[in-house]
Amino acid sequence: MEIASMEDFRRLEKKVSVTQNLLSDLIAIIGEPVLTIGDIADREGISKSMLYKEPWRMPNYGQSDFVTGRRRWKLQSYREWAERDEEDREREWNMMSLEDREKIVMGDFS
Repeated sequence: MEIASMEDFRRLEKKVSVTQNLLSDLIAIIGEPVLTIGDIADREGISKSMLYKEPWRMPNYGQSDFVTGRRRWKLQSYREWAERDEEDREREWNMMSLEDREKIVMGDFS
């Protein structure tokens, strides 16, 4: 087994940097990806009905990034949400007032 050298790490770092630049260019051309509830369920490995039962698994507890249409989130919103500890998100949901929870569940985000 061969041990990686500093040069190997530098080459890898350069390839990662090039890949990041390509992805940034691609997003600039086609626009930021948008995820639906189904997309998030697939990424989390759970059913859509489970997401509805456990809103702390959806970005902003289910509040869409978009005012009109079905619930959707920018990929960046999902990533930021997923980086947060799930237990913290669940605890915040459980501590939220019933009125605020109802607004989110009913889609009243005004």
